[in-house]
Amino acid sequence: MKSIIILLTLISSCYSLFTTIRPKYRSTTISSGILFSSSLHNDIIIRNNTDASSFTETTRSTTSPSAMWHRNRRKQMIQKYASQIIPLEQQSHGLFVGLPLLILSNISLVFMAIRCSTNMSQLLLFALFPGSILSLWQLQILHDVLHSSLLPKPSYRNPSKSMRFVIKHRRKIQNNILFWGSMPSAFGYYLYLQYGHLTHHKNHGGGEVSLATLFNSTQKDFEDGDILFTAHRMKLLGDVGPTFSFGKQNVTMSISKAGFSLWREGCALRNAIAFTLSFLFERCLLIINDFVVAITGKNFFFPNKPQEFHREAATYCRMA
Repeated sequence: MKSIIILLTLISSCYSLFTTIRPKYRSTTISSGILFSSSLHNDIIIRNNTDASSFTETTRSTTSPSAMWHRNRRKQMIQKYASQIIPLEQQSHGLFVGLPLLILSNISLVFMAIRCSTNMSQLLLFALFPGSILSLWQLQILHDVLHSSLLPKPSYRNPSKSMRFVIKHRRKIQNNILFWGSMPSAFGYYLYLQYGHLTHHKNHGGGEVSLATLFNSTQKDFEDGDILFTAHRMKLLGDVGPTFSFGKQNVTMSISKAGFSLWREGCALRNAIAFTLSFLFERCLLIINDFVVAITGKNFFFPNKPQEFHREAATYCRMA
C-alpha cells in the first residue's frame, strides 16, 4: 500500500508536467473548442428538435451564460446534423474497449507499485512512463462512464441477452465502475467525478462560482467541481478557500492560490515548476486527508455538506 501511494503521488507530479500551461487569466470569452459531447449530460437524450428547444428553455435559468452558449451551440448542431449525431449517441458505446483498458490500467498501476517498492529509481521511471499515461487513461474512461458513453443506452438496437442485462442494470453498473474503477488513485478522481463534474457543465467557468463557494457549500454536489483543479493554473474570480477557525480567528489557506501566485508572465518553465510542486503538494495532503476521512467519517474541508456526502466519502476512503 505504501508503494502504491508513493507511485501515484509521483504520477501526479509527472502528469502535471504534461499538462498544458494555460493563460494566466481565466478568459471570459466563449470559445468553440467543445461543440458537443459524445453523450448528453445528465443522461438526457434529445431525440428531436422540439425536445432540444424545450431542454434549452428549461435550463436557461440554472446555467451560466457560457454554459448556455455551449448548450445552444449543441442544439444548433443537432438541428443541422440530427440524422448523423442522434444515431451515433444512441447506438454507440465503449464497453468492449474502455472497460478492458480501465482494468488494464488499474492492474498495471498496482503491479508497478509493488514491483518498484524497494527501488526509487524504478519508482521515478514508472511514474514518468507509463504510469502518468495509465492514470490519464483511468480519468478519461471514468469520465466516459460519468457521461453515460461507456455502457450501451436503453435506445440500443437489437441488444443481446448480456447487453439487455447491462442496460437493465445500467445505473448500478455505472456507479460500481465509477467507485471501484477509480482505485488506485491519489488524484481524488471519484470525489470530483461523482460530485463535481456534471455541475461544471451548468457553470462552465462562467465566474459565478468561486473556491470559497465550493468549500462553504451546503449541498451534496459541488457547484462547479472543475474549479478545484483549474485554480492551480488560472486566476479565478471571487473569494478563495478553505477557511478554518482556530479559536476566535479564521484562517484562509489555499495551496492552489499560493502556487499560482508564483507564476510570472512569459516564464513558462517557472510556471510549470510552480504548478507541478503545488499540485504534487496538494495530492500528498489529499492522501493524508483520505486517512483522516476514513477514521473520522467526515471531510473537514467541506464541513457544511450533508451527512450523505461525508458518509459516501468515508466509505470510499475506507475501501481505498
